[in-house]
Amino acid sequence: MDLFWFSCLLVWPMSTVRGQTFELKAETPYSVIGASHGFTCKMVNGGFPGAAQGIRFMRNGDTICSVNKRNCNATDVKGGRFTCGCIKGDNSNVYLNISGIETDDEAKWKCGLGLYNLFSDLIDLPLYYGPGSSMTTSPATSNSHTVNEGSSLGPITCTSNCKPPCTITWFKDSKSSAIVSNSPVLYLTDVKTRDKGTYVCQAANLIGSNTTTIKIHIYGLMKSEGQTSLSFGLGVGVGIAICAIVMIIGICIGVICHRRYKLREKGGKAVICQQYLKNRLM
Repeated sequence: MDLFWFSCLLVWPMSTVRGQTFELKAETPYSVIGASHGFTCKMVNGGFPGAAQGIRFMRNGDTICSVNKRNCNATDVKGGRFTCGCIKGDNSNVYLNISGIETDDEAKWKCGLGLYNLFSDLIDLPLYYGPGSSMTTSPATSNSHTVNEGSSLGPITCTSNCKPPCTITWFKDSKSSAIVSNSPVLYLTDVKTRDKGTYVCQAANLIGSNTTTIKIHIYGLMKSEGQTSLSFGLGVGVGIAICAIVMIIGICIGVICHRRYKLREKGGKAVICQQYLKNRLM
């Protein structure tokens, strides 16, 4: 008889396991450091086995909080950040609330009956974060760059630490201006003086966004020297042309006067020719 009852005690706890399953659902598919998060767990296809105390929530295999099936009170609570209980007094439908999400909460979660090894499927809880103050540009020697007009600038790479990865965009002068680059790399070729200014790198994902800036100065000496040389060359050319015209006119006048001098008499007429030449050259 004693052996009979002992066998019954071994079999009884399993006698009411009738295909119970558990459905674990997360409040959102991800969470954020410092935020709140919640899970719900529902038992379907049968009631509690005889020896079950209640439904437990587990993180990476460790019990975080259990809900007593009799009074819906929380037991085995891991810390002050966790609370659990029944939803509308239903001990087969329970919740877990987490306040102040920490890095340890980025884990695999499940719920169920530990004594009977009946658990829900695992759910991964990823922790997302925006770029914050993680943004940098490289080369990082300076946030100010000076180049000669007509040359190239770059590559300048903007990076940020984000999860999920951030989208990187370059703007000139402000985020409301035209996009310069839709990639982390800024590269300018054949720069002009109009390209000078402040360039804004923006990193953004579904959690948030941030910016960092660099200044670009264009040294226009090459253009100034070219304009000076051109002006000087034009001035010399015009001067030479004017001198040549004056010389040709003088030669023509001289030839005319010489012929008249030969054809006319000496004396007063020569003086007249000299006066005529003088008047022409004045």
